[in-house]
Amino acid sequence: MGLIYSLLSNFGNKERQYRILMLGIDAAGKTTLLYHMKLGEPVTTIPTIGFNVETIQLASNAVLTIWDVSGGCPALWKYYLESTDALIYVVDASDRDRLEETTQHMMNLLANEALKNIVLLVLANKADLNNAISSSQLANEMGLYSLDIKWHIQSTVATTGQGISQGLEWLNNTLQKLPPPKPIPYLLTKQ
Repeated sequence: MGLIYSLLSNFGNKERQYRILMLGIDAAGKTTLLYHMKLGEPVTTIPTIGFNVETIQLASNAVLTIWDVSGGCPALWKYYLESTDALIYVVDASDRDRLEETTQHMMNLLANEALKNIVLLVLANKADLNNAISSSQLANEMGLYSLDIKWHIQSTVATTGQGISQGLEWLNNTLQKLPPPKPIPYLLTKQ
């Protein structure tokens, strides 16, 4: 009876749930961005070992489950790609020395078959710093214009929240135009 009630109570509910993967090399500001998205205010963070997962309810009835995966070991990112609806790739816009490295990691990810139709939001973080590269220049230097997927680049400042809502708004609007996400497969076992 509980299952029937649960199914009927959700009938007509248009809430959409999306699995979002947030990646980028270490020290780009992923965790600070995640918690600013979740809490609406800056928090002090430490380098992520493993991953953080947070759920964010948007006004449009969309629920984003965001997986913030450590940037310290990009070789492990491939294990998180399954059933991902969108990729948020965070770039430190002020770190010109590592731009080639982060671009290579992003392009390697996008070459994976699991992400062939992925929606990509690039957050050009730390845009407030004097040596930050503009988002349009980053798009050029990272080769975003050559991609055959839906993508957007947004300048952000994780510590103040600047640009975060605009990036999430683009992501939400883009996801809402797509067919509903597939359910995440679960392993069923005999008991």
